[in-house]
Amino acid sequence: MEIKRAYRYRFYPTEGQARELA
Repeated sequence: MEIKRAYRYRFYPTEGQARELA
């Protein structure tokens, strides 16, 4: 599920995800 995935990245963002969120 994308929701569960997004929730995980929202609190525990990776280097790649952190750049998109930031």
